[in-house]
Amino acid sequence: MKLSQIYYSRPLIALFFLFCGAQPTAAQWQYLKNHPDVHQAFVPIIADVRKSTVQLESDTQHVALGAIIDPAGLIVSKSSELKGQIRCRLSDGKVYPAQVLVRDAKHDLALLHLENASAQHFVPIRWRKNKDPKVGSWLVTPGIGSEPLSIGIVSVHSRPIPHERGFLGVRLGQAERGPRIEVVFPGTAGHLAGLQRGDILIGLDGNLISDRRKFMNRLAAMMPAQEIKLQILRDQQEQEIHVRLGRMEGIDALETRFGIMNSMGGELSLRRADFPSAFAHDTVLTPAQCGGPVVDMDGQVAGINIARAGRTCSYALPAEVVRQLVERWKGKPEHQVFFQIPAESKQ
Repeated sequence: MKLSQIYYSRPLIALFFLFCGAQPTAAQWQYLKNHPDVHQAFVPIIADVRKSTVQLESDTQHVALGAIIDPAGLIVSKSSELKGQIRCRLSDGKVYPAQVLVRDAKHDLALLHLENASAQHFVPIRWRKNKDPKVGSWLVTPGIGSEPLSIGIVSVHSRPIPHERGFLGVRLGQAERGPRIEVVFPGTAGHLAGLQRGDILIGLDGNLISDRRKFMNRLAAMMPAQEIKLQILRDQQEQEIHVRLGRMEGIDALETRFGIMNSMGGELSLRRADFPSAFAHDTVLTPAQCGGPVVDMDGQVAGINIARAGRTCSYALPAEVVRQLVERWKGKPEHQVFFQIPAESKQ
């Protein structure tokens, strides 16, 4: 359905007259644009792209969405949500195991390949070839069902999203062998990973550490949801502990106050900052609804939803950014065997 056609949809006409009559509050606006009748107006727009959208599952739990980018069964999705054995559920109900080929921590994007599907020909998404959609443009987030998951409007054009440091959740002192844990804050990444008071940190990701300040500086460069490997000394015995870094909310008073207000609409993505380029839209998503395509009014993919960052703020990696990453991955000899057609050809 073209943009001109959508103007004649009854729900949107009703919405238009309602706006002309009275300015809706933020709460009313969220209700109106996510009303089932309004969603129905956008069904034709996602009719094709939902066939290129997949639902990623880990241990039977829905963890993310993904977008098919090549007929051979190559998919992009949000990397930090993908753990363990991954399966992909398609719009036709078929389920395939998936192998992660590449993880790009900078963009929090992963490239996957559908296994046991060599005889299948999958429908790839159609990328938007123009610049990012303008501020105020409508966007639609499809799932694998016939109706949109959510709709929204572009609120901020593409820009870098600043770094946010990952949080271990411990207070450190200094011992002879290395930083010594003095406090483990309950519910933090360190606590969930099993760190204990008195543990001495002697290694980080295979590199020896002996100085508290240097360790903290290295940790500050890491991001929420990033997995690290710690070598510790406990009761004179060396151990290895894997930790998935968290966020500071609940520890810092200002972050706690902001975090409570910001998450009132539901859970936010753990990794929701530190992207080289992303545009913002006011679509309300869950973390498990990130990783898949977000489309413009012509049904073309404007970007990949990469994080729910606030109550009414989601981030998307622009189409051109993802296309360039795909080109880079395609250029590596170990990946070329998976691509069926040139990534730059029309889709």
